Amino acid sequence: MTTGRKGAARRRSWAVVVLIVVAAAHLVSGSASAASVLGPYRIEANSMAPNVVDGDIVLVDPTFSRIPFGDLSAGSDLPPTGEPARGDIVMFTALNGDGVYIKRIVALPGETVSLRGGRVAIEGTDIAVARETDDGTGGDGIDVERAVETLPGNVSYAILDRGDFPADSFGPATVPEGHYFVLGDNRDNSVDSRAGEIGMIPRSTIIGRAWTLD
Repeated sequence: MTTGRKGAARRRSWAVVVLIVVAAAHLVSGSASAASVLGPYRIEANSMAPNVVDGDIVLVDPTFSRIPFGDLSAGSDLPPTGEPARGDIVMFTALNGDGVYIKRIVALPGETVSLRGGRVAIEGTDIAVARETDDGTGGDGIDVERAVETLPGNVSYAILDRGDFPADSFGPATVPEGHYFVLGDNRDNSVDSRAGEIGMIPRSTIIGRAWTLD
């Protein structure tokens, strides 16, 4: 990932270019989905490291149209939809009024989800995790292990793990209809659906699907 002043300038340039393209697409075609892209937003947390880190710039699509911009689920078996999908990175507002969060959707409405030893299970089946040898830090100087998690639907992404933490155990719990179970990719440095102040997030609180400007 590009860092420093040059990297920040490049991200700002991309943000301007994309927003101009959005506006042009709307003027030419009247596309509501293109015109409704929100942002850019600057992320000020590392709960989604290593995939979205402090200082990253993201755009948000509240329509979940998945076009014409990059798809975080590219290469997966998930079909394009107008609703949140498993593996999507989303921004949402907390019901307790504690600001806006960015997390990944892991379990869908009606599914039973649990964690044991940090391993996620959906409907009683552990999701695939492959440990990597390329460890590092979670953006805050603390050593972490890095792994690749693959959700049903063939959505894969990197996660970070610090070892044994209280939040490594959760559930089992069933996701209510109209809600989603979300986790941070930086598992031991994330306030997400495992925490009572966040819980299963209602669809109505989701602002949209987020992706970074590289």
